[in-house]
Amino acid sequence: MDTKKKVLILMAEKTGSGHKSAANALKNAISEKNGNIETVIFNAMTLMGKTGLRLENSYNKLTTKTPLVWKLIYESTNIFNRLTNYFIFKFSHKRFKKLVDEIKPDLIISVHPMFNNSIVKALKKYKLKLPFFVYIIDLVKISKLWRSKKADMTFCPTEKVYNTLLKKRFEKKRLLNAGFPINSRFAKPNGLIEKEYTTPKVLMVSPSVKNKKTLKFASALADNFNVDLTVVAGTNAKLYGFLQKSLKNKNVKILNYVNDMPDRLTESDVIITKAGPNIMLEAVRMSVPVIVTGHILGQEEKNYRLITDNEYGLKCESAKKLKKIFEEFEKDNYQMLNLFRKNEISSSITDGASIAADYIIDYLNK
Repeated sequence: MDTKKKVLILMAEKTGSGHKSAANALKNAISEKNGNIETVIFNAMTLMGKTGLRLENSYNKLTTKTPLVWKLIYESTNIFNRLTNYFIFKFSHKRFKKLVDEIKPDLIISVHPMFNNSIVKALKKYKLKLPFFVYIIDLVKISKLWRSKKADMTFCPTEKVYNTLLKKRFEKKRLLNAGFPINSRFAKPNGLIEKEYTTPKVLMVSPSVKNKKTLKFASALADNFNVDLTVVAGTNAKLYGFLQKSLKNKNVKILNYVNDMPDRLTESDVIITKAGPNIMLEAVRMSVPVIVTGHILGQEEKNYRLITDNEYGLKCESAKKLKKIFEEFEKDNYQMLNLFRKNEISSSITDGASIAADYIIDYLNK
């Protein structure tokens, strides 16, 4: 490549951490493979001005405080997806044109569903001959807003999503079942080394949006089993304080936000978390069995199937069931965890960032 190429990655800052993580994973993979390609990550919600920022800032409150309202909004955008796309285009196309003029990208890729069809329409309106790719990061249930048949390429995170789009008459040449984009910091083990579990190290990361339910999960383990339990509250300061007070007399480590999650996973024998795709598949990549405890209504509802169908772990949405699961684990000296680890190590589902980066680099080299 004689001249430096530029890739513009569109995501959202505050509608969950998955979009930002996927964008960073893709950026790192491209940079590692070809230092002559510049990648620019941009918060696409700002393309809608103050309206977009209000929508973005309301996401966490809606999904945690009023989940049924979020569910209604999510399903409404599916039912009225054409109307949704129309309004997004009206709010964003002028700012999008200004962004393209400033950045001057050679390729645009979106890891967020909201803007895909409006971008295709804006490219046509302004006669911009720029390749546009979509990277879907929902695992099983995908919003109709993701679907853009006129995108030059759609990267699919799972075979389920790939087959769904084929059934929706997407052209096969515009689809690639790449896998999910996980940052290379989460390194795959070279092979299976069977473990002996005496005091299993359990990592619990945001297992529920409700503080009391998280406490019940932690107490179910701390009160009944010989485990080394660490609970990560993340950016939820109220949860951190609540757990510190409620579990102060129990052998449980309570942590705020951590930036060393790869190290935490390396040291863990099992992770307990809700069905956020990034944390689940970061664990799968590092061969840490996953116990899925809940989900955000809407896009995360069926994510647990990826774990259970592939035997990477189990679904468990109550503290009572979690206690039963660990009782079963104890009966066979936790050897079920080795079976889950074996399946995870043989999986290629987390290779998406590398596969997509190769495709993008080849495309720009044409």
